[in-house]
Amino acid sequence: MRNILRHYVFIILLALIFGLLGYFWGERNPIWGRFGDEKIYTAFAVDFLDPIKNKQLQDFYFQRIMPSVLVNLSAQMFSIPMTLDTIENIFGFFNILLTVLS
Repeated sequence: MRNILRHYVFIILLALIFGLLGYFWGERNPIWGRFGDEKIYTAFAVDFLDPIKNKQLQDFYFQRIMPSVLVNLSAQMFSIPMTLDTIENIFGFFNILLTVLS
């Protein structure tokens, strides 16, 4: 039993290390201000209610904005100002968290 527990702890630590390496030294996309083709989702992370209220959101995008909604709600919950650096850091945190949890 202890051997299995060590194995799981090792896998979790390995996932955490790889996640942190990717976050701090990973490749950054220089196109469109470091957010690449996903710049539209950055706008949703800043204010996701406006496009929904004004019915500017197509059904295809509605299912894809959940990570941006989580970033927005997390920033609001902890009173974090929404800057591009903050958005990038929160997305990076969620990436590492989901890597470790998977």
